[in-house]
Amino acid sequence: MSPVVIMKDRTIQPPRVVIRSIGILLTTSLLLFSTHPTAAEPLAAPNEGTTSVESMDEWELPQLPPLKGVYATFYTLGHQGLLGRIQRLVEETEVNAVIMDVKGDRGLIPYFSSIPLATEVGAQEQIRVRDWPKFMKWFKDRCVYTIARIVVFKDNPLATTHPELAVIDQRTGQPWRDLEDLAWTDPFSEEVWDYNIAIAIEAATKGFDEIQFDYIRFPSDGAIREAVFSRPNVEKARRSAITGFLKRARSALSPFGVKIGVAVFGYTVWGAGDTGIGQNIEDLARFVDVLSPMLYPSSFHLGIPGYPVAIDHLYELAYQSTQRAVKRLQGTGTVVRPWLQDFRDYAFDRRKFSPQEIRDQMEGVLDAGGKGWMLWNPGVRYTREALKSDTATPAADLTELLYFTEKVNPRCHPGSSHPGSLFCDVVQPVFVQNHRQPRIDGLPLWGGQLRLRNTDRPLRLLLPFPDLHGNQVVPVLDIPRGDCA
Repeated sequence: MSPVVIMKDRTIQPPRVVIRSIGILLTTSLLLFSTHPTAAEPLAAPNEGTTSVESMDEWELPQLPPLKGVYATFYTLGHQGLLGRIQRLVEETEVNAVIMDVKGDRGLIPYFSSIPLATEVGAQEQIRVRDWPKFMKWFKDRCVYTIARIVVFKDNPLATTHPELAVIDQRTGQPWRDLEDLAWTDPFSEEVWDYNIAIAIEAATKGFDEIQFDYIRFPSDGAIREAVFSRPNVEKARRSAITGFLKRARSALSPFGVKIGVAVFGYTVWGAGDTGIGQNIEDLARFVDVLSPMLYPSSFHLGIPGYPVAIDHLYELAYQSTQRAVKRLQGTGTVVRPWLQDFRDYAFDRRKFSPQEIRDQMEGVLDAGGKGWMLWNPGVRYTREALKSDTATPAADLTELLYFTEKVNPRCHPGSSHPGSLFCDVVQPVFVQNHRQPRIDGLPLWGGQLRLRNTDRPLRLLLPFPDLHGNQVVPVLDIPRGDCA
């Protein structure tokens, strides 16, 4: 098995993944600390020559730190003012992920697409970003995790241009329309599947870290009784259609190394069936990495068990719903990262949520085992006061995780500015960039995200881990600027 050097911070106690029988070999001169790497004095003098840490029966790896995302609408991507709001949140707050419309609610694609059908149906009528590499570079330079949102079956351009692919209104023989007067495509249509998968593949080639499929369901709002599909609209068939699409998408996207997520109704985590729209979370978990229930209090008009008025119990709603989803998906490998409400209530008292009410939702998710959260505000007016300020993290205080494989080949030498410390020149950095999942002998290694805020100089990073005697071994690595992990 390939040697691996692991950063492990003992000041936090996140959920653990146990990886057995990983040998660890570090050929360096080392400095030993007894507690946190900022401690002034070591327990013991550094050993001379080679230190080897090997033959451990178990090695516990803390899992990914939570993603904290905001949504950027199709229109936002080409609007300097609105995009600036998103960028300021990235630079000034805890936000480390951005979800962008790649095929939005109106079926439009924001950049030049090479997919002929996209041009044919009019999905290219409003190009919002003409220089996509330059646009994406801004986010990549700041180590932002980028998610491509693809609205799947709600697709007015495709449904109206190709009625044979649409849900049909039996009263008119024309494409059926929802309460927004938008036409839907037939979830049973494999041609519709392939079009959306082609868009997802193209998004993967444009640098996105994750594809999130939204409206991956049957329609629910409007004259549903008048809607005609190509197959019977019954639960078994609906669930088969949704999982069939995801299975094909998973296979097609596999070579590109992107994660796959799905947005689902909030009530799906509480129901055992498909809630009439084809969404069953156990079904979905077989083919996706991330489940994102929309835990908007305004959408829980019936409340949840024990809390009939959801809007008065924001923490409990987020906590109970997330906990239930996590429990149901235990053992599947799928993580739960909900959508949260940062927009005015529309169902109860029309309130504008306070910063604390938004934080209550965030904390409920994280306390219940959710792997982060994503805020939704269609006007891109996010509540800045609800987001923690982000300051440059000193290397000695890092609580995030970084893993190296033997390919790093560090060249280490004593540090002159910090007596007793060790500096290593990284020859071939293979950091776990943007939460991708490398494997050693087929075994997944989950790494954390390190965001290098100060781009005018390299970051000195302390990498503590225990030796066989329980002492903290802390090599110090100089990481070239611009690297993300």
